[in-house]
Amino acid sequence: MPRMTFAQALARLADLAQQEKLTRFEMGDIALDQVPYALDGVNNGSQDKLERMADASGLTLTQLEQRRFTSSRVPPTSRVVGVSWSVYREIANEGIAEERARLLDLVAQPHPTNERGRWTVTSLRVEMGRPPIQHTGSEPLAQRIQTAPLAERVAALDALRLDPEVRQEVRRQEEALARPPAAEDVPSGVDTTRVEQKLDLWQARAQMEAMLDRFIRDAAAVLPRITSLPDPAHDPWATAQFLRSRLASARTVIDRIESLLSTGKVGGDVDDFFAKVLSESNGGKA
Repeated sequence: MPRMTFAQALARLADLAQQEKLTRFEMGDIALDQVPYALDGVNNGSQDKLERMADASGLTLTQLEQRRFTSSRVPPTSRVVGVSWSVYREIANEGIAEERARLLDLVAQPHPTNERGRWTVTSLRVEMGRPPIQHTGSEPLAQRIQTAPLAERVAALDALRLDPEVRQEVRRQEEALARPPAAEDVPSGVDTTRVEQKLDLWQARAQMEAMLDRFIRDAAAVLPRITSLPDPAHDPWATAQFLRSRLASARTVIDRIESLLSTGKVGGDVDDFFAKVLSESNGGKA
């Protein structure tokens, strides 16, 4: 085989990269077709299907789920030949649908300053108002994890959960969060108010994760048992009205969480929301 020129090597690499992108999207499309989102994986066997598909493809479950997720958020009509898979993966990780649509339209056009008109993950992240991904070995682990794509962060979390030292440290911190710090545990000269605030923040985050896990598990177990609702005209318990009220409150909670994810702050008037929820839980008495 004659040796390639440098220009031929560049062209071949670009061709291979395009083939790899198409393959990843095709895998994601197949997984999405067989296991659409919004299905209850606990009861319909979707998790088992994904695991069998990952095994058949030679991918890890995390890799297949990441390709399925990207395919779900980047429709075929939005996929442009010159845009890399990593750029589309970064767009898929954006939580706001309107922003994803804007970014898909943006990368469909040549980059205004790149001489080849190519979009990179770094140039896209700058457009999104995020820091560029650093590739230096001296970069702190926490920063590398923070800037990594969602699928890579999930894979790192899975690995850490299996680490016995990490599990032991997590249990130790959970036990520490369950009790206020004793005076002798706080070094002299340390602002105890700030320590307590940080402990409260850690505890609140852990409680939120546990609460969401319980909600998902309980809903998956209970919802299949509800096959119908009573006729509102003859329902003394006003079941449908109660469910609508609670659903509206749940959506308000979801809105607050989405605001926290996108801005770093809980959205809306938290005090008013807290008072409203307490009033509802006490039968309308504030």
